[in-house]
Amino acid sequence: RDSVASRGLGDVYKRQGDYVSIPHVAAYNQDEQTWLFNSFAPAVQPSTDVEGLLYKAANTGLVQEAFSYYEVVAGVGIKVGHTTATTVENLIIVNDSVFGTGWNFAGLTKSLNGANDDLAGYFDGRLTASKTTVGHGFQGSSPIEFGRVSTTSTAGRYYDGQMAEVSVFPLSLIHISEPTRRYAIS
Repeated sequence: RDSVASRGLGDVYKRQGDYVSIPHVAAYNQDEQTWLFNSFAPAVQPSTDVEGLLYKAANTGLVQEAFSYYEVVAGVGIKVGHTTATTVENLIIVNDSVFGTGWNFAGLTKSLNGANDDLAGYFDGRLTASKTTVGHGFQGSSPIEFGRVSTTSTAGRYYDGQMAEVSVFPLSLIHISEPTRRYAIS
């Protein structure tokens, strides 16, 4: 259950351009994935989406293999998801009460379900949102990025804050006990 990508505790990212890019690795399972990260919520809801907590997408276009960000839309806190051939699939895992609360833990799991995917979103160790997508998530060999959005359509979008224990696993940790355990020990 080793992660294929991770960053250490206390990494600080700034809008000026701090980010980490890890090339796509063969061990990255396209059908099952788990994204886990701790981040420090902005004090107030941002005026522009604070994107790039974890991001995997091609450098051009809007196709996103996976994404996560603090949302600018009223009532929404953290949004996670990925893109299928027909639509962007979103999960809102916490509302805008997250802003100003300090450190939080978020996660996204993706499991193959026939021609579709099952997505599950976690916040502070609890399953808070789930859905079955229409179609399978986009699969490519883009890098995994921490701290920025790589697509040209959102150029210059960097995460301004801190993240800790950020990991990408090549399997779906579909049982709530695993994300909960990781939250408890972080």
